[in-house]
Amino acid sequence: MKYSSYLSIFALTLLFGVTFSAHSSANSDSINGQGPKTDMRGASSKPRYSFAQIGQFKLDDNAVAIHSNAEKYSGELDDLPFFLGGIQQIHAGSLLRFGWEAGAMMSWQNDTVALYGNANEVHVKMDNAFFMFGTFAGALFDIPIANIARIFVSAGPSLSFASLKLKAKDDDIQVNPQNIYLINESEQKFGLGAYASAGIVFSPEKNYEIGLVVRQSYLGFDFKNSQSQSIYDGQQLMLSFGARL
Repeated sequence: MKYSSYLSIFALTLLFGVTFSAHSSANSDSINGQGPKTDMRGASSKPRYSFAQIGQFKLDDNAVAIHSNAEKYSGELDDLPFFLGGIQQIHAGSLLRFGWEAGAMMSWQNDTVALYGNANEVHVKMDNAFFMFGTFAGALFDIPIANIARIFVSAGPSLSFASLKLKAKDDDIQVNPQNIYLINESEQKFGLGAYASAGIVFSPEKNYEIGLVVRQSYLGFDFKNSQSQSIYDGQQLMLSFGARL
């Protein structure tokens, strides 16, 4: 999914959420009159939730490759662990509520990548050390279900800082330095990104939540290393824990 697609999702989420939740809130006020805005549990109708999520980042394109003369050596990156946490704030609506969310995210990868030649034999092994920390913020709308669950979707931009170091473990082939640029050095880059997510969370206790979230993320970094992964675009399946503040 391209960066522009995420921006389109964000804009549609914002527009639809504001329009529908404002209409829902207006209907609710006209029916119920002006009274204390609380739900069945006596809590505010503009609640705030904290959340922490843990899962795996599965890349859409996990292939890496280098070239030496006419030979191509290719391999694959493993899935990355992915953690994030933040706040969701509801601002308006009753049946469909609209608000925002913001938080921080972190991911890393520290493993060995084997590169195979045309004969399907390992020719090069690289130590791949990647670390990313970033922030995100987006539009949110959710549907509460009888005070025991809620379904939500969100979308927005992100800003991240990443560090990457690739180091050759074996020098089994004579590589062209122009093709294997900076292979033993580290790089640090800032990158813009975007995300879209959908989830369902349950409230087994009054102020606590647990659920599942599916998230599509785009993280772009202008790494100069020719065999590095510059676009981290893929899905995360997250286990979410939260609390109503």
